[in-house]
Amino acid sequence: MPEGEGAPRLRDYFERPALPMRGAVRVAGGRDADRVRVEWAADAKGGILCNVGFRARACPSIIALSALAAEHLEGAAVEAAAEQFDGWWDGAVAALDIPVEKAGKILIIKDTLHDLLAQARRV
Repeated sequence: MPEGEGAPRLRDYFERPALPMRGAVRVAGGRDADRVRVEWAADAKGGILCNVGFRARACPSIIALSALAAEHLEGAAVEAAAEQFDGWWDGAVAALDIPVEKAGKILIIKDTLHDLLAQARRV
């Protein structure tokens, strides 16, 4: 587990259990062979994201970032979340002080969340 400035927040998010996978909008990304796999589910009711959940098989940094993203997206307006996601993402990665070596793995999570938001826009 990283020891930098964001390490306490990262640890808090990592220690939370994964959220239930109840949503009708579902996406997945990564591969077990690459040691990162994440599945997302959410509902989009009246343009609002709800029941946002994930399952992740990855390092603590990826699991923590996924938990933070799920918390951020729950209750968010789909259009606003999609339009503002990249800016929020950069801030979240910096706040958790995720090591640069994890860049490839966090991009898998980011791409998967882009897919989730794109599908939620079509619901």
